[in-house]
Amino acid sequence: MPVRGEFAEPVDPAAARAALGLSDRAPVVLAMAGSRGSLGRLPDVVRALDALERPLQGLVVAGHDVRLRQTLERLTDGTRVRTLGYVEDVRRLMAAADILVTKAGGLTLAEAIAAELPVLAYGSLPGQERRNERFAARAGIGLVARSYLELVHLLDRALADPDLLDRLRARIRGVRRPDATQRIVAATLAQLERPARRP
Repeated sequence: MPVRGEFAEPVDPAAARAALGLSDRAPVVLAMAGSRGSLGRLPDVVRALDALERPLQGLVVAGHDVRLRQTLERLTDGTRVRTLGYVEDVRRLMAAADILVTKAGGLTLAEAIAAELPVLAYGSLPGQERRNERFAARAGIGLVARSYLELVHLLDRALADPDLLDRLRARIRGVRRPDATQRIVAATLAQLERPARRP
């Protein structure tokens, strides 16, 4: 799947964290559900992060959904989680994060793979997103939670085990194609340059 050009470029995680005002002393959990955030279960993710006793920093992206942003701001007020609205620089957020909690939308999953960011899929919609979950789990590049309790358990496990996140990243490197856009364009242009066959 093609992704924006900036996903083909490396971004220094420490610089990304500093730019976002994040510490390098605690893991960063990024949660998002696309530009229309209400399609995911972001309030559940915020509650799960708040339930964990281990050190962490959270960023939750509400997208264009103003009502959801207000709900998330109430839930994150005074916690270790910061609520953001619509964000242009998703690449920087992904560079700063240790794990992404998201529904398994195709573009978000492709961007996370390009950024070498392990995914914990939660709240995916039936159909294609559930198939994307199965792909991530079978390829060993992500975790899947189907319930709130499983979400809390897998978040706690991932943050407690840096080796698990390293193994997920290693497998991501085997499947990532950050240059997919260039490959698609090149293949399309090659087809257009072939002489047309007469019927």
